[in-house]
Amino acid sequence: MAFFALSYVILVSDKNFYLKLLLFYYATCCMMFAMFYPVFFYGFAVITLVFLYSFNREFFNFKNLVAFGLCAILALLTYLFYIQDSLLALANTIYPGRRMVTTGGGVSLMQWLSQFFPSLVANENSAQEFSGKSNICETSTIGSYLFLLILIFGDWRKYLKNVSREEIKILALQAAVLLFFSCWMLLPIPANLVKIIFLNRFDSIRCVLISGFILLGIAALILKRLEFVVSAKRLILFASCSITAVIFSAVFYNFYDPIAVLEGVIILYPMLLLILFHYCIYEIDKKYFTAALLAVVVSSNIIVFGRFNPLQSAKPIFNVPQTAFVKNLWDEKNFNQEGFFVRKELLGSVANGLGLPSIDHVLYAPQLKFFRCYFPKMPEEQFNHVFNRYLQVRLEEVSEPKNIQLDVSAVPHSRFLTSDLELRECLKGEWSRKEVKPEL
Repeated sequence: MAFFALSYVILVSDKNFYLKLLLFYYATCCMMFAMFYPVFFYGFAVITLVFLYSFNREFFNFKNLVAFGLCAILALLTYLFYIQDSLLALANTIYPGRRMVTTGGGVSLMQWLSQFFPSLVANENSAQEFSGKSNICETSTIGSYLFLLILIFGDWRKYLKNVSREEIKILALQAAVLLFFSCWMLLPIPANLVKIIFLNRFDSIRCVLISGFILLGIAALILKRLEFVVSAKRLILFASCSITAVIFSAVFYNFYDPIAVLEGVIILYPMLLLILFHYCIYEIDKKYFTAALLAVVVSSNIIVFGRFNPLQSAKPIFNVPQTAFVKNLWDEKNFNQEGFFVRKELLGSVANGLGLPSIDHVLYAPQLKFFRCYFPKMPEEQFNHVFNRYLQVRLEEVSEPKNIQLDVSAVPHSRFLTSDLELRECLKGEWSRKEVKPEL
């Protein structure tokens, strides 16, 4: 997503026009290659248009629209050229090729509210489940305390006196966009009503990206004029709101890990940043403003990411350490007669990343021939629905294969523990048993 920010900065910079075109093409290509997920490209396009109209309206002239529009199309064509094999493999799949949703409303109210109270759905490394679709990667990145800080510490009387009519119009536009996508996320709106803008092509939970950026845009516009007032009463109110959200989350999700709850109520960090930010804006000499603001940003990153060491060797990825656990995985009892790893605990591509030919796997392209060998009598329509998709295959204690999520299908663990002559004949050649066990 950093490349999206870079693309936007290039669009609004005052550099040479042709240099901007070249850099925009490069940054846009990098963004697409770094994130093979077209749904986000849709979100970035919406965000870019709203932000340009809100903050850089002078961009909208014929020359810019034609030149950068063609540049964006060229970047997209470059991306499609390089991924054409994957694209063709997925074109006729149930998901994502022919993906359609029938209604909106895939986001719970708790998740939507977590945009203002992040601790509602996540505490450090623990993600509370909602609607069966959450994971720590999603729940830990959709919220910010910024709006709560603005609401509680802002001097709104002064702001309402000073805000211009033009800023009110822009705020109204952004609020309307936010309301529209929030309604699609929260309400069971028929997809036919929004198919003209392609919202029926993806799950409404992905609109959290759009609403999150729009919220930041609203905050940025408000902060241009809003002054902060720091007082004991406001500090206590902010602390009370934060702690109440954490406690409510723990009760709502029946989640009583005291350590995780304690982590959620440690609000010294945002308090400290607030006070420093207030001091930077209103107290210090203007010539030191940039340095002071930079110090606040750096301190923020140190507090949040300081425990993570990015300077780590990549060698273990390509040379798996032969620990006792890894050696145990290669035990013969974990493999079936065809030589496939059939232990259930390692989901996704974890086992395959260790070199184990696991049935539990993430398949970027459908493997219909392989699964037809194991399920030859399965009705064609049902078989196609379960396996013809970008897919995470999970070995489960089920009686027959079934699709349990857009990109997840469960297959019977017991079927992969048995063998017969017909199966072995079907697997001959491409999937014949190979000796892949490393030297231990």
